[in-house]
Amino acid sequence: MRGTTPPAITAHLTRRYTSMPPTRLILLPRVSSAFLVRHRAISMPGSAIRPNRYWKSASPASKEARQRSFVDLTEPDALEAAITPATRFVFFETPTNPNMRVIDIAQVSQLAHAHNARVIVDNTYGTPYLQRPLESGADFVVHSMTKYLSGHGDLIAGAIIGGADDMLSVRSVGLKHMTGAVLSPFDSFLLLRGIKTLELRMVRHCESALALARQIESHPVVESVYYPGLESHPQYSLACQQMSAFGGMIALELSGGYEAGVRFMDAVQLAQRAVSLGDAETLVQHPASMTHNNYTEEEREAHDISLGLVRISVGLENIEDLSADILQALDQATG
Repeated sequence: MRGTTPPAITAHLTRRYTSMPPTRLILLPRVSSAFLVRHRAISMPGSAIRPNRYWKSASPASKEARQRSFVDLTEPDALEAAITPATRFVFFETPTNPNMRVIDIAQVSQLAHAHNARVIVDNTYGTPYLQRPLESGADFVVHSMTKYLSGHGDLIAGAIIGGADDMLSVRSVGLKHMTGAVLSPFDSFLLLRGIKTLELRMVRHCESALALARQIESHPVVESVYYPGLESHPQYSLACQQMSAFGGMIALELSGGYEAGVRFMDAVQLAQRAVSLGDAETLVQHPASMTHNNYTEEEREAHDISLGLVRISVGLENIEDLSADILQALDQATG
């Protein structure tokens, strides 16, 4: 390309990106790149509706001239009231992080499409093994492939999946002009290695998580357990309809508040303290002292993130060993 004039370079890049076979999947070096590319390569000026504010963010996408509304999407009437002619996207994850609410993908998609809005579902918790949002009416799916799809906690990657025409826009506008984001060959190798065992791992994650959720539900320090596979979960029926199994993530409320959460975190021995999820190892985190420690009390309450909330990403360990560890940590959380 040495000595090539700018118009020729542009023509070369245009041919390079538009001559590739149509695809519905684009891999990126991190999930935030997937969000950014999707926002800027596909969307028009307007507004977006989201279910919560899990992260305080100053990302490039948040600085653009777009409005965002935050709505409880477990309530269809709330979405109906919030959506406007300017709404371009409805974006949500299900089950939600960290409190494990389940959102009806088909219902939200039907309502959004009736208002000419498009639907984006973060399927990181669900994975393609447990639920397929595109088959339920969603227009796009994004994944943090760092989590279950990798399964080993040793790479950072994201993905966006959609129709071939939309993915051409992501590739030709988003990747070429904005981020240049591509996954490295070695990370691609690691990701393919992880996907080969996805089904085997998810079966174990789901079986162990259900068994653990049932055990800890009766512990005296536990006020509530939020796991879609428990009949006590408010969206249990929807989860049975929408998911083939219930995943490996559990949220629980401890009666001792912040101090109980910290004592629990200090007491675990087999499980590891970490804010990620989907690894072979069981990972536990206490949002009030870790991911949400910069939130005000009002912000936490607005999004149902209590001081005693604990999240468990159930790993692949022997369930008897894991249960013994979590139960003894709960005993010590009692104080």
